[in-house]
Amino acid sequence: MATKTPPRVAPDAAARVIDAWLHTAEPHMAGRPALAARGPHGWTELTYGELSRAADRVAGWLAGQSVGAGARVAISGEAGAEWVAALFGVWRLGAVAVPIDAGLGPHEVGPMVGRCGFSAAVVSGGGRRWAAAPDVATLDFAAIADLADRGHPRDTRRRSGDPALIVWTSGTSGAPKGVTLSVAGIAYVVEHGRLAHALDGDDRWLSVLPLNHMLELSCGLLPALASGATFAFAGTTDPAQLASTIAERHITRMTVVPRILGGLLGGFEAAGSGGGGLTLHCGGAAVDAAVVGRLDQLGVNVCTGYGLTETSPTVAMNTPAARRDGSVGRPLPGTEVRIADGEGDGEILVRSPGLMLGYWGDDTLTSSVIDAAGWFRTGDLGRLDDDGFLYVTGRSKSLIVLASGKKVQPEEVEAALAPSAVLAEACVVGWVSPDSPADGEQVGAVVVASPDLRSQCRGREALWRAATAEVARLTAGLARFKRPGVVVVVDELPRTPKRSVRRDEVVRLLDRMVRESADRCCRPTTRPSTGGVP
Repeated sequence: MATKTPPRVAPDAAARVIDAWLHTAEPHMAGRPALAARGPHGWTELTYGELSRAADRVAGWLAGQSVGAGARVAISGEAGAEWVAALFGVWRLGAVAVPIDAGLGPHEVGPMVGRCGFSAAVVSGGGRRWAAAPDVATLDFAAIADLADRGHPRDTRRRSGDPALIVWTSGTSGAPKGVTLSVAGIAYVVEHGRLAHALDGDDRWLSVLPLNHMLELSCGLLPALASGATFAFAGTTDPAQLASTIAERHITRMTVVPRILGGLLGGFEAAGSGGGGLTLHCGGAAVDAAVVGRLDQLGVNVCTGYGLTETSPTVAMNTPAARRDGSVGRPLPGTEVRIADGEGDGEILVRSPGLMLGYWGDDTLTSSVIDAAGWFRTGDLGRLDDDGFLYVTGRSKSLIVLASGKKVQPEEVEAALAPSAVLAEACVVGWVSPDSPADGEQVGAVVVASPDLRSQCRGREALWRAATAEVARLTAGLARFKRPGVVVVVDELPRTPKRSVRRDEVVRLLDRMVRESADRCCRPTTRPSTGGVP
């Protein structure tokens, strides 16, 4: 069957694209439910017509605050109808939406404010703490419903290639970067995802990720609305409650990250029911093949993909028609992927219509990752097979280089530790011992013990011994130079607001724990292998 290719977005079509996502030109859609959320008295729904009018009220309020095309407007608060209305209200006015993680405090948001400058903010919850600046007009989520109707404000002057979204991302190392995206780039990803997965108005979506997460926004909310489907907010990540809601509302689709897959599996198994008819669109990190296999046995289809905030975000994805286990799928039509080193594993380079316009206010950083020919350096390592399926094998920045020159991919070691029943999490990093810096980097493992292991062990050293033995057992099948020479046990791994592990912080944590340790706990268990012996 021929693959449908969505038309490219015309340069002046930004307003029309935004209206199409809300179906404003289709009167029969006005009464269909667009959004749903569980309240104290059960589920409430907002129709497409009501959502469109709410977006108009936000746009009218912003216009009254002298916010115009190109101005930056922050959005921060819990995921729900108000968040969505704020987004479309900003877009309808031709302004630039700047989603802010609702859990960030004033000291974390401050640099973002200073670098891109907000003319207004639409907020709730923690957002009220940092949005109360005298030069920032602030609208509370709770006040949107009471705003006066001011008609149907539009800015048709904005071209679809102009900035529409600035997403601040800190990644796994380094300072936050303002990734600037356009309506055309986002629409490219939305439409290809919609067509490849045959999305339609009969789908019933359930949302568990924050809307400031591009995976949920471009691969969940916007495709759902563009298809005329109903998008429901779960309001919880509790596995038992999610399994119950999926059954109650006959959910057909969710966008998830790998950490949620295991929870859903546990929820289904505890409930004694499967998720037949459910498709999980999964991205953000490597998946556990065993978990995917067990979900498949329960009738749950897991479609993995790969992307970055900088690519709006999808680069490649597995689809019902083209899927290969272990891969992240084929690149989207129109997206080019090549491997920097030519053959085998190398850095993944991407050229795509969904590629960002650049990092806000930082041309130097932008030019360091996008070359003159438009190729974006992802910082990820991978390979392409003969059929064009992409396999992501690690991060170039996290690669561990031993004194011998041998290289260790942390993700390979972490995959060996993943099946453990007593280690809840593990992060493998390169580390230089303070006792023998001349030996160069060695492999270190920072692990989180499961509650069961903690309850079985008496004292810190017993816990460390048990964790170290588990690491040794699971990595025995790896080449000797890949096995961790130092293991430390922590309560939790440091993470970014998007819940990615901060490897730079893990290295500092490991180093501090080893230096401060007065006993054998946390000390290297062996001389570091230099890679000379397999």
